[in-house]
Amino acid sequence: MKPMIALFKFTISNDQSIGPESLQQIWAKACRTSDIGVGRKAGLRSGDKPTYSLYGRQNLENLAEIEQRLRASFDEMHLRVSMISLERF
Repeated sequence: MKPMIALFKFTISNDQSIGPESLQQIWAKACRTSDIGVGRKAGLRSGDKPTYSLYGRQNLENLAEIEQRLRASFDEMHLRVSMISLERF
């Protein structure tokens, strides 16, 4: 089985947040699998935004479609995110 890797990283607007359970549900729904993981890393300095990471298997397919579903879920929740893909489509 291939290991999990970070596929996306993002930050959320300062006045917003998301819990690990909600994030995991959104990510699993976007990937259409429960074989995923999420992480949160605090900013380096006081006042820095935390960075969230979304993990999946290396063989996860259709990352462009997954990203579209993920962004749509964030929009539905009115979360303002700045997100980057760490893998090439």
